[in-house]
Amino acid sequence: MRRYWIDPQFIYSDLVTIQGDSFYHICGVCRQKQDDQFEVLGKPDTAYLVKIIEVHKNKAVAQILEARTIIKPKGPEIILNLCLPKNQTLDLIIEKAVELGVDHIQPVMNEFSFIKKSDQWSSNRLERINKIVLSATQQSGRSDLMPVLEPKKLTDVVQFWANQTPRYPGLMAYENSSPVPLKMTLSDKCPDLKKSEKIYLFVGSEGGFSMNEAQWALDQGLILVNLGSQVLRVETACISLISAIKYEVELM
Repeated sequence: MRRYWIDPQFIYSDLVTIQGDSFYHICGVCRQKQDDQFEVLGKPDTAYLVKIIEVHKNKAVAQILEARTIIKPKGPEIILNLCLPKNQTLDLIIEKAVELGVDHIQPVMNEFSFIKKSDQWSSNRLERINKIVLSATQQSGRSDLMPVLEPKKLTDVVQFWANQTPRYPGLMAYENSSPVPLKMTLSDKCPDLKKSEKIYLFVGSEGGFSMNEAQWALDQGLILVNLGSQVLRVETACISLISAIKYEVELM
């Protein structure tokens, strides 16, 4: 069944108003018409089965037939701190992060990131990112829109992590780190991973992290993890690390 995200202010007790971009997408692009049924997302932890009862020139009205609760998996929030790669790669990572249940993405600027100054983060870029998040949310049936925050310097992001109380587990993917398998690293250095409220993941852009950045992060308390003997692309590293952590904390 198709799912669509509607601004929560247009979801009422028994009706949903479809207008603006949502109307264009649902009734224009997807050709939903009167009496068609689909699910609507927008309110926290809830999906609504609706049926279109009216279609006008610029809006439609749907009746809510039933509501179901979307149960959020119990377990730690996963925060992806991503050194900004090229735009096409970033788009893919954002889509997959939504599908994999990442809580939010913190874009990071470091020595090798594609964007090195915050003023390069344009409003047009953010608008495209929000559309990708929305589309992936509809596809996956997730009940919340994953935030993608404003870019920050690597030093600021790591120091923010280090200064939190309690200090949550923080893992940095680094190809030159110890060859100890990830699972063994987690069991030795993060024995209480499942009990943590949050897990912070750090992944570099094309080129990864410099030796100086990795050493500095290690000095701050981050755990450097190796994802295998082969060098992974940024998008592959993100998907692999998120999936491994989800499996380890029994979220898969």
